[in-house]
Amino acid sequence: MLRAVLGFKKRAIYVLPYVSIVSEKTQYLSRLLENVNVKILQLHSQSESVWTPNCDIAICTIEKANSLLNKLIEEQLFFDVEFFIIDEFHLVQDSQRGYLVEAILAKLKTLERIFKAPNRF
Repeated sequence: MLRAVLGFKKRAIYVLPYVSIVSEKTQYLSRLLENVNVKILQLHSQSESVWTPNCDIAICTIEKANSLLNKLIEEQLFFDVEFFIIDEFHLVQDSQRGYLVEAILAKLKTLERIFKAPNRF
């Protein structure tokens, strides 16, 4: 992901299950990339950040990622994102939030089929 973002100016959405992990990952990547011009956003229920076209990496909770994907589809900006990484994928079995992980995957697979983008998701 970082090679594509840094070398090829691609965008990524990184999905994590909890606000605390989103914050930790954002801090880690911000420190790692502090001398590089990469815009990192953390998107969760307690953040005030919103997706902008100049965002390079959006680190989101599952709920915000689903909402962001809906927005990107609605505004036909989904090709602006090269990587959609779902960490802690085992949460697909979670009785409360697993359906959102499934919904995200279904949307991504549908986009892949419609636009025949080989190996994008």
